[in-house]
Amino acid sequence: MSDQWWINVEGERRGPLSESELRKLCQNGGVDSRAMVWRHGLGSWKPLGSIDGFQQAPSTASSEQTQDEVTTSLPADLASGVVAGPWRRYIARTVDIWVLGLLLGYPLGYFASMVSPTLQHWLLETPALLLGWFMAPFILFVEALLFALTGTTIGKALFNVNVRNASGNRLTAGMYLARQARVYWSGLGTGFPLISLFTCVYQHGRVKQGKPASYDEGRYIVSAAPMGSGRIVLAVTVISLVLLANGMVTAYVNQTERESDYNDDYVISQRNLNSELREIATISNESLPMMVDEVTRLDRQEALSNEYRSYFTLVSYPADELDPDMVEEVMRPSLIENACTNPDAAFFRENGIVLSYHYSGNNQRPIRLVRIDPAVECQ
Repeated sequence: MSDQWWINVEGERRGPLSESELRKLCQNGGVDSRAMVWRHGLGSWKPLGSIDGFQQAPSTASSEQTQDEVTTSLPADLASGVVAGPWRRYIARTVDIWVLGLLLGYPLGYFASMVSPTLQHWLLETPALLLGWFMAPFILFVEALLFALTGTTIGKALFNVNVRNASGNRLTAGMYLARQARVYWSGLGTGFPLISLFTCVYQHGRVKQGKPASYDEGRYIVSAAPMGSGRIVLAVTVISLVLLANGMVTAYVNQTERESDYNDDYVISQRNLNSELREIATISNESLPMMVDEVTRLDRQEALSNEYRSYFTLVSYPADELDPDMVEEVMRPSLIENACTNPDAAFFRENGIVLSYHYSGNNQRPIRLVRIDPAVECQ
């Protein structure tokens, strides 16, 4: 970038120009020794005739601008010739990506949980680097919207970084969006981890050598004004808060992922358990119905969700001749003893299966459903 020049002749700024182009202008009389010129690293705008190698530039009376006039016609950071260094630019962009990533990621996760548990599970299971690659274009687009509304971004405002076109004018929203597209490909390498590493190192090397980033060359000037102590404190505070927020979100995501894994394991174990219950019921029903005593017939058994139900008929009594409360009072003690001590009921006790007993009269009308929970009754 050090061989690119900007000139100001009677208030009109032109550039960037290569040194050979500037010399050609001098030879053709397009500029004279009084024209104010600037390039990165020069320090300030200076008359062309004061620059080594241009002392012989022709002088005319048409150029009456002074250095002070040119300096005050430009923003302070460009007038002082301060070029944004690679690390300041990198940290400013990182802050933008972090902040916007958090602001976009939280509502995205909430929306996913509302729309589809499967989508939420996919987001939780997807590695953070892959999610970052997926969200990169959306983050850059939202950053462009923010720039269109405010003329800057969070990171650039914190670190006093400014982006202007080659003539030193502020970018329009369209210009900044076009620059974002170039940043996406040439600067971030689409956000894909390995590619992004190489593109960032390449652009860092260019800027460190005083050259523009490849996506800025011939189009944009990235400058920076000095940061006062107050701005430095503010920047450190914001970065600390962003890191804290990122840590809290990461902890929440990890906790949610652990709960999701636990729920998945629980669902799988429940499916296996219910499958075993159905198998037990199928085998038992092969020998049913059968009389268990003189008045009670076991008709069938059924596997429910975390429950095993037996259907009995009191063959000597119609339902309307029996008091349901009395039936339960008589039956419950023996049912509890069977659930808690019978070796054949060990499977149900060990797996927390509720045993339920449905009694009907000989007229097929229900009398009472008695439920025995071994976890409660067998203490």
